[in-house]
Amino acid sequence: MSMHDLLQEHKNLLDDLYNEHLETVLALQDTLINDILPGLVDEFRLNPASEARAREWLQDTAFLLRHNQRDKCIVSFALESIRKTLVWRLNSLSECTNYVPCSFLRCLPHNARDPFGRPIVYMDAGAFVENPESLRHSVACTMELLRVHLRTLNDGNDAHEVPTQHILQYVALLDIKRISFQSAQHIDFISWFIYELLPRFPGMLAATFVLNYTWAHSGLWNLAKHALPASALAKVSFPRKEELLALITPSSLPPECGGTLPTLSQLDDPLRAYVPRVEDRAHSRPPSPPVLSRFAPRGSSAGSISPTSSRNPFYGYPISVRSSNLTLRHGRRRKRDLLWTLARLWWARWSTHVKAGLYLLLVILLLVLVQSARFRRWRPFRLLRLAWSSPSATSTSRVLGSAP
Repeated sequence: MSMHDLLQEHKNLLDDLYNEHLETVLALQDTLINDILPGLVDEFRLNPASEARAREWLQDTAFLLRHNQRDKCIVSFALESIRKTLVWRLNSLSECTNYVPCSFLRCLPHNARDPFGRPIVYMDAGAFVENPESLRHSVACTMELLRVHLRTLNDGNDAHEVPTQHILQYVALLDIKRISFQSAQHIDFISWFIYELLPRFPGMLAATFVLNYTWAHSGLWNLAKHALPASALAKVSFPRKEELLALITPSSLPPECGGTLPTLSQLDDPLRAYVPRVEDRAHSRPPSPPVLSRFAPRGSSAGSISPTSSRNPFYGYPISVRSSNLTLRHGRRRKRDLLWTLARLWWARWSTHVKAGLYLLLVILLLVLVQSARFRRWRPFRLLRLAWSSPSATSTSRVLGSAP
């Protein structure tokens, strides 16, 4: 099956899921806005601006649909997952008022689309080689603006084009030309992007086309295959330049990918349209302290939160608090941490019954030991008394007594 057919099949499947589960997602959205959000407002004492940001996110029907699909369309799982993501957004994702175009991840202009009308995202894997830590905030803001961009296209607020159908995903072009084995030292950034950031924006990529792949990258790809989930691996392909141009028209690609658009440095950034202007920032209200300040250790910029805390967006795993950011303490979700948390929850639920059972077992054991000791103590004397009182024993004793 060709790449075009695979993309079309995936798109048809997602469209069918959208139409099939739309009513469920709308009911889920109503529960989140009317029941879950007021509780979070009271719990974290959100100001009106933070509440408005949370409400805007919950009103993104396509985004809730992707969350629901990620959770196998099970409403209870989706409610818990979305609530945790919302808490993470309130704690870690500030308003993107200081957005700077990201050298690692950027959206191509409005006229750059795949054959099915989906926007195209360009990712330069070699951009984070210099200083990956400084890119984290920029990449997180870019992902948020990409979500807003999709919602704007679906709402028909885009001045360039009013879509005839819902646009639920992007198509990604991953350029690995500048990456090498020396980039392995930046594995923390890659792990953070795959395991911490992308799960907060589930299902936004329909496919990822890896560009400039050579035999020199085979070792890194073999490592990546063991780190990526199977759902992500199914969306990765390695097209040649001719195959990419046959799938996406050259007019939708920059020259770095063999297209006829201006170079990436000359292309307009459509995400800037969603960033408040400088004069708007001057008249805006000062930002409120992050929600994290309620439970961060006083007098310190670092601390920790219990894995079983309701404020832990990574429920079940230990996290660390640095400044106003929540990060996994060990950089990833370890199975041993989850098993330890499950063991603690099990003990908290059943410890009383276990202690009562152990006490009863100890009492029974003591009774058995006492009875067996008593049996061993008295049985020889009973046998001796019976033997002495028998007639044979009496005659024997008389004979022995009369012997010289």
